[in-house]
Amino acid sequence: MNELVKKDDNSLVSNIETGQLVKSKNFLFTNLSQRMSFSQNVLFSLALLHNDIDEDGYATSTFTKKDVERYLDIVDFKKGRSTRVIEDIEQVGTNSIVMFDEQMVTDPKNGKLKGVLIFAQYTYNQGVYHFVFNTTKIKYKDQYITPILDILRRNEVNPVVYNLDIFAKLNASGQVLYEQILLATNAGKRELVFNLEGLRSLFGLVGASMQTFGNIKLKHLVPAVEKINKFAGVGVVYKPIKEGRKITGVKIYWTLEKVKIPATEAQIKLAHELYAELTLMNAKNVEALKLQDIERCTKNDAQTIIDTAIKAKKELVKKALEKDKEAKQLEEAIKAKQDEEAVKLASIDESKEFDVLELPELETIENINEAKEEEVEEFSHLDLFFNRYPSMSIKNREAFIELSKTFDRDEALKVLELADEIKKAKKARSFNYTLKILREWADNGVKTVSQAESFYKVNYNDIQENSSTAKTKSSTKQTTSKSNVPKWSNPDYVNKLDPKIIDMLEEFHKSQGTFETPEAQAEIAQRRAEIEQGRANLEAQKQELLARLDKKRIDK
Repeated sequence: MNELVKKDDNSLVSNIETGQLVKSKNFLFTNLSQRMSFSQNVLFSLALLHNDIDEDGYATSTFTKKDVERYLDIVDFKKGRSTRVIEDIEQVGTNSIVMFDEQMVTDPKNGKLKGVLIFAQYTYNQGVYHFVFNTTKIKYKDQYITPILDILRRNEVNPVVYNLDIFAKLNASGQVLYEQILLATNAGKRELVFNLEGLRSLFGLVGASMQTFGNIKLKHLVPAVEKINKFAGVGVVYKPIKEGRKITGVKIYWTLEKVKIPATEAQIKLAHELYAELTLMNAKNVEALKLQDIERCTKNDAQTIIDTAIKAKKELVKKALEKDKEAKQLEEAIKAKQDEEAVKLASIDESKEFDVLELPELETIENINEAKEEEVEEFSHLDLFFNRYPSMSIKNREAFIELSKTFDRDEALKVLELADEIKKAKKARSFNYTLKILREWADNGVKTVSQAESFYKVNYNDIQENSSTAKTKSSTKQTTSKSNVPKWSNPDYVNKLDPKIIDMLEEFHKSQGTFETPEAQAEIAQRRAEIEQGRANLEAQKQELLARLDKKRIDK
């Protein structure tokens, strides 16, 4: 809500959660009988913010020491020192509003004035503040009224609205001046004019030392303006008014360009959703975006944070789409190659179909097909490894098969898996790294996984556990350090939850002639179930994150 711009009536609601206070002009600090310190002004604001009126017109306000500490970073409050607590609650609890007629200004001798206590009772009990508003009826202008209750209930036109997060950072002089700026802005003004007496009245100054503009300026005006500009973001300046060489007053004016506007509910909701989405997408440095602290931001700052988060999300989506595009292109290339081979094979069959003299050649083709089936069967023990990489190129697949021949058949799969684990641990980006490891083992006569482990440990000294335990423990513990870099930023990354994997897996089995086998169908069904369950888990995680953020807001 914009504190310096006129608001719609529907938006004029105090909000304990965000610290927004909608206050009657009757409760301006300049209308109170006793001037208070900046911490007492905050305490009084909290009493108004937490006010509660029951059906019988009984008005109270209850809040805790923790609520006070949210806005006042004061050692005395944090340690619960009685002197500060007693002094502040007494000053607030015994204050009153002053009601007077116009004659008190023009003709004080014949004017009328009445002071009305704001609170009938106040208590502090083990960190809990409790105020009871004064709802006593009084006679005013020939009628009986309950002024304090009437003020609390009144839907006032253009009330004073400020955020306690901002207000609490101002000094006492800054707080009273800020209220006057808010009040004037609501009335469509952009300047205030005070003579010296008006300045002394504004800041509640007495004594001979505060009779000159120099002292007022040094002790109150300049510090007030500096605090407002720094924390409220209002562009406030002042200009002395002179009569000859004598300063008789001051003109204060301001701009709205830097005004602080509390974040809206829509911004808060969107920020929480973005936080959950970016977390699930493994966005780098998501905490640095400050999406979780959006409730305490101004509207402009909140929008900047949201825009940055949206930009980050778009970049992530763009990269993901590029990955999908690359995968699709690879898939299309594989299919095109398969279609090309099918056309070649069909052309061979067509050219031989009616050539009786070439019938033995047909038998040769059948023999070739049988040889291929035998080759597939020969290396079926490596399917578990190849099934993890359905998009692997034919060239790389053939290279892995060729190298696997140098290892014991019963050990080949374990050797390939060990090399693959080393590649992942080293964050290598291509299968060439894995093939390099396998070639080195083959060149050095490695036949079994234990020999491979021993060779790698002796030469590189970074294998922590053998393959028999690594596979088991890898499911419960990561062997590499955690990184903020998203998994999908790795060029070799395959999104295990992408439904397109099913299509690629089916194409793989079709190319191998194993699509109709029960084993292949079972694998495809299992993979489809895993993807569906994984996507459901991600959505559940998102909803859980959103629920946590909502709970955090409520707790605050």
